Amino acid sequence: MLRILTFTSVIALVSAVPATADAAPKPAPGGVPLPVSWTPPAQVNRTPTGVTADQVPARPAPRAPRRETCASYGGWGVQPWFAMDRYAISDRTELLVDRSNGNAVITDRALTVKGTGLNMSFDAVYNSISFEGGALGDFWSISGGPDIHLEILDSVVIYQDATGYCAAYYVNDDGSYETPSGSHSTLTKLSNGSYTLVQDDSGEMSLFTGDGRLSSQTDRNGHAITYRYNPSDGTLASITDTQGRVTTAAYNGNGRLATITDPTGSTAGSYSHDASGYRLTGITNRGGDKTTFGLDADGRVTSLTTTVGRVYKLTYDGGGRVTQVAEPNFDGVASVTGYSYGDRTTTVTDPNGHQSTYDFDGHRQTKATDALGHGRAQGWSSHGDVNSLTDATGNSVSYDYDPLNNLKGGKLPTGATMSVGYTDTAHPHLPTQVADFSGDAVSNSYDNAGNVIKVHSDGLNADVAKYTYTTGLVATATDGNGHVTGYGYDSAGNLTTVTPPLPLKPTTYTYDSLSRVASVTDGNGVKLVYGYDKLDRVVSVAKADGTGLAAYTYDQTGNLTIARYAGATFTNNYERRLLTRVTRNAGSVTQVATYHYDRAGNVSAVDDPTGWIYYGYDAADRLTSVKDQANTTTTYGYDNADHRTSATFPGGSTETIGVDQSGRQTGITVKNPAGTALLSTTYRYTRPDGTDTGQVQSRTDVTGTADNTYDGFGRLVKAGARTYSYDNAGNLTAGDGHTYTVNDANQLTKADSTTLTYDGAGNRLDSTNPANHAAYSPTNQLTSLTTSTGPVFTASYDTLDQTQPSTITEQAGSANYKHDFTHTALGISRTMDNGAATTYAHDVDGKLTGLVDTAGKHHNAVTDYQGSIIALLDDAGALTATYSYTPYGAGAAITGPAADANRLRWIGGYQTQLGNYLLGYRQFNSTYARFTQPDPTGQEDNAYAYGKGDPLNNTDATGALSFGSILKTAGTVLQKVYGCVSGAVGAERTFGVFATYAAGFVPVSEGVLHGVILVGGCAAGIAGISLSPTGP
Repeated sequence: MLRILTFTSVIALVSAVPATADAAPKPAPGGVPLPVSWTPPAQVNRTPTGVTADQVPARPAPRAPRRETCASYGGWGVQPWFAMDRYAISDRTELLVDRSNGNAVITDRALTVKGTGLNMSFDAVYNSISFEGGALGDFWSISGGPDIHLEILDSVVIYQDATGYCAAYYVNDDGSYETPSGSHSTLTKLSNGSYTLVQDDSGEMSLFTGDGRLSSQTDRNGHAITYRYNPSDGTLASITDTQGRVTTAAYNGNGRLATITDPTGSTAGSYSHDASGYRLTGITNRGGDKTTFGLDADGRVTSLTTTVGRVYKLTYDGGGRVTQVAEPNFDGVASVTGYSYGDRTTTVTDPNGHQSTYDFDGHRQTKATDALGHGRAQGWSSHGDVNSLTDATGNSVSYDYDPLNNLKGGKLPTGATMSVGYTDTAHPHLPTQVADFSGDAVSNSYDNAGNVIKVHSDGLNADVAKYTYTTGLVATATDGNGHVTGYGYDSAGNLTTVTPPLPLKPTTYTYDSLSRVASVTDGNGVKLVYGYDKLDRVVSVAKADGTGLAAYTYDQTGNLTIARYAGATFTNNYERRLLTRVTRNAGSVTQVATYHYDRAGNVSAVDDPTGWIYYGYDAADRLTSVKDQANTTTTYGYDNADHRTSATFPGGSTETIGVDQSGRQTGITVKNPAGTALLSTTYRYTRPDGTDTGQVQSRTDVTGTADNTYDGFGRLVKAGARTYSYDNAGNLTAGDGHTYTVNDANQLTKADSTTLTYDGAGNRLDSTNPANHAAYSPTNQLTSLTTSTGPVFTASYDTLDQTQPSTITEQAGSANYKHDFTHTALGISRTMDNGAATTYAHDVDGKLTGLVDTAGKHHNAVTDYQGSIIALLDDAGALTATYSYTPYGAGAAITGPAADANRLRWIGGYQTQLGNYLLGYRQFNSTYARFTQPDPTGQEDNAYAYGKGDPLNNTDATGALSFGSILKTAGTVLQKVYGCVSGAVGAERTFGVFATYAAGFVPVSEGVLHGVILVGGCAAGIAGISLSPTGP
């Protein structure tokens, strides 16, 4: 796996549809100067052109070779099981190479109009091995209209999707259609002669006429995108999105698509062709940026030139298979990836000259062998689903499927199992019972449309979530304590109000005519206004009075090049999409960080004000060495399955890491150069009866063995002598000897004798015993904490969120501290503490490897499976610090002369002198075992709780979302099923940093469990909002 850094903005765009947008605020004196933004007209086109699909004359019968190709060969396009190499060209254009057959796929997105239930996107798609083109000419098709169609033959119906992929649905004896291998969809011929194709997981339905023309695409709740056609030739005339806005198409003299005009009347995509009028040579987007294509004699794309002049080159063999991809570099020497094809094998040579070999059975990859000769295999069911994955050490995970090809179970190499049941006959592909690898189970109930209406914890025997809907949009969400969050919409279906339980106050939203969020007003009444460019990228954030808070500039391939804030300006440089240089200007201070890469895109060095860090790799792109700012080198060893198993520190001390057959860490042993053990910790995942699970069951170290116990919902209730209790909404009600009281909004209001209050946006505001008061910025950054004697904490930040503090001052007891921070893309690289520097080095995954303290002494860091620092040792092999933590991060024992020098501690988070951890977007109070502010992204089931009540197996280092730290390669199915429900209805909270995640399952991408787990769709969510005022 390549180690690369892409400075992708955390600004995400909206997925709700427009209400009446507020007028842009007039600029106010002061603040960040705001750039010119593009405001679409309030009135948009709502008049479709052309005729409906059933009014178009029947298309001519397709040529026989075309029928044969689609019926017998599914090698075009993109499917989840295709083994594809991806090359990012811009934020709108991507090149993919199919390793099995050498097909090059280029996708270029002209337009996305956010909608209710379904977004309307329009893409141009190229396939190098296709035998005919579509609306754009030879080799090119579009992602809607006539290029998504059925071919109706006597015994088979052939479906071509938006990427060009073809699948054959053969007629069964009873007249139904057999679902093709690998597909999870159902084709049905209706009584009126038309056809529907329904996706099993999401319930999305495509409707086709009797001769196979696409009429509409509809989500499970009836929100539809419809297509109309020119009656004379059947070309696409217009698309009407789920909110009734119309996009139109125009053509050149040869009938090839020339322009796409969006609902505002702007040209969203302009398509240039060669002199013949049939071959696409260029695409110009709404912002005026043009991508041009060089063609060979057959019309295949041999070069792609971006609007900034960067040239990507493709070379083919005689069959149209890619043999080389050349990516541009500033030094003029291209990074070349080579492909060669044998009998059901493909060899890929990366730009460093390392070769990997891939074996295929048809189009399915069965084995991958890296440049070190380590092979990983995957088996396939008769339907074409992954049923086994075997790593290079021979350990396998297996999956089982029911007769309807639903995933029904899985087993880890160590024996833990999970299971999924499907008992709703009206929705046979939606999971109704799910048990994770520890046996904790939930039951799901659905309405007639297939939306989740209830999630029941079998272990707690309690409903942990309930949902109601209006026209398929979530109207209410009720947590396990019976407290209700309401969602309000306008008549068009876009979310306008989120009303949480009191004492939280509502959040409201407005939109422009293209569904982009125009403003957000939080529970404190603070209104933020957003500006966009023509390509839907956020370019400004301002207060309601026009005071600029942030301004963003992008290059013509979508890289963020300048980010301006009140306290600092960042200027970024790139090599293609790779971040190469960041210059921070804050007043008179200028800091520069540069990032260097090898030819394959691995980070080879980072240079910032603290010095240089160098990274070395083996032929399989595994990190083998880190040479830090102190000029000391740590080296790493791995097993054949790529699990890190050893580290050798400067001076010869060693760390040995035990890994079980499921890839889970079983222990750490640290020895000095003489071989004397300094530290030893082991973990057990089996219960006392020997049953394997998906959770840590015990930990043994020098203090003894601490056994863990979990409740029926997977939450930690006992860790050694420590006990914890929870309510049905996930609130911790007692733990570590403390008692906690929460209100209807899941806010902690009393911890032992301390009382706490909150503002309308959910930020912790005041507390008594001890008494203090917190203050926040308009974007909900904690700026100060004040007691009766004055401030005990102040903070300033480089950006609009809390991920990048620039200066923090603290008063702890009689001592005063001032911390100035230096950051790189890998984490904090330096703190200046009252003027004395501590520098930190990280590996390419951001994990701490070592530090140099204020006295100039170098220490090596030992981390556990969650990234928590558990020890420091010097280069002579002496322990200089040890750290142990309670499950929720409180320091149980911190010892050693260098212990206080290091502030990166539990899960790698920075701990202030006052004790809170800076975890990305939020601060975490380890004494209360809660965040001090609600989840800014709306992804967590409980907005304040940590790790879903299981801090030993989940981590949340970003303050945005908990991830499994044990079975992170597979997660627990329980968490995925329940998580997709909460994600679908994730309410927008403070910060204005909002995110909505697809209701469904995600690919598994690491280790022995590498593969895809698909369990079925979840509730169609609210028209979710995804927006950040915080910038990158």
